[in-house]
Amino acid sequence: MIHTKVVGNDIIGSLQILTKYVPQVALEMMSRAGNAVRVEQRRALTSSKRVYYVTREDNGTKFLSPINYGLPFGHRESKNQDASPDNMANFINSYLMESAMTIVVNGTHPPFIPILRRDGEVVGAGSRVKGVGKETHAILERMNDDRESRYYPTRDKLKDGKIGSHYADIGNRNAQPKAMQYLLVAYGEALERIELKKRTQQQREL
Repeated sequence: MIHTKVVGNDIIGSLQILTKYVPQVALEMMSRAGNAVRVEQRRALTSSKRVYYVTREDNGTKFLSPINYGLPFGHRESKNQDASPDNMANFINSYLMESAMTIVVNGTHPPFIPILRRDGEVVGAGSRVKGVGKETHAILERMNDDRESRYYPTRDKLKDGKIGSHYADIGNRNAQPKAMQYLLVAYGEALERIELKKRTQQQREL
């Protein structure tokens, strides 16, 4: 599987701070770290290679068609027009599983509306993200390492032969510094800001 997981329980345990804000800060930073991984995996997929074929559809039948110009890996077309979305990279999302204190990048997930947090407080909601099913994820898996899971839609084969680009590994590696920044440094800085806000509030109440 190419699911990338970022788990926050270890961070909470290591810091041993038992305030009501900690879980919310952990969720905030995991969400930011997951987004960093998502961005880099998408970038790695589309920049990994140029392809000279597209998947087209005619009268309900999908087929591969050669072209004489290069397109980003993962390009999608339907009825001789760019599909929406126009690249498989758009199905790589980060999904926060709040009850498990885990964020999954590049996996299956239901439709969801991301919750936006700042310093342990909910400040709003993002745009709705469409769900990613098992067949779509199976295509992303094959594009990564050529593995065809039991959910891979063989009727819509991308191309015969090897197509894996290992974009997930490349994206994970490129995102690691920023992800660790969120999970460690920014996490601690957020806790410091929260503590400062609490002390300021207490002084005002005296």
